[in-house]
Amino acid sequence: RGIVNGYPDGNFKPDDGVTREEFCKLLVGTFHPTMTPTTQVSFSDVKTNRWSYSYIEYCKNFLNRYPDPKGELPAFHPADFALREDIAAALVRMMGLSGAINSDPKYIFSKFRDAGQINPELLTYVTIAYERGIINGFPDGTFRPTGKVTRAEIVTLLNRSKQAVDSMNSDAEKSLGMEVKVEYSDGGKTAKITVKTSEKDAVLEIDGKAIPMTPDGTG
Repeated sequence: RGIVNGYPDGNFKPDDGVTREEFCKLLVGTFHPTMTPTTQVSFSDVKTNRWSYSYIEYCKNFLNRYPDPKGELPAFHPADFALREDIAAALVRMMGLSGAINSDPKYIFSKFRDAGQINPELLTYVTIAYERGIINGFPDGTFRPTGKVTRAEIVTLLNRSKQAVDSMNSDAEKSLGMEVKVEYSDGGKTAKITVKTSEKDAVLEIDGKAIPMTPDGTG
């Protein structure tokens, strides 16, 4: 689907690490969000001319950031390898599952013998990711929170996350009796989306703006 590519030498290099900026691009490519153009600089080490700037700006609230003693802006460390605990937290935030945990967050300590090494600020997110089957541990009973994520692993994690989101959307559509029809025109450049639901009090929003629904539940 063009989300991840190989190298000019014909290799995929599955065991190579994924950098934080590469992960941002992969995250955007997987979930296809609408990215609003911006010239804002949120990190001291990510300028507007960096290839990954727009991806990082979109993902700035998903990944952990680092304090920068030299300036007021935090640092992103775009070329650093993405860590397992950070990726788990980013996926949970991207999927909107931050408040989805039902059990004691500390139960993760009974699952991994190195759970104490997980950043306390990310503990809940890692727990949710594990509960939802997005990320697992290793056969030796460790989670390795500060270990790097390989290219092969990131493809697996993104695939699980996308499937989970599609499943949640499908369940929501079923519960609302929702039907979605898409009609393309202008060579596929324009799309007319019609949504119909049996829930008469449903509210349809696009980019944060409420769309009027007709009495029969169509918008």
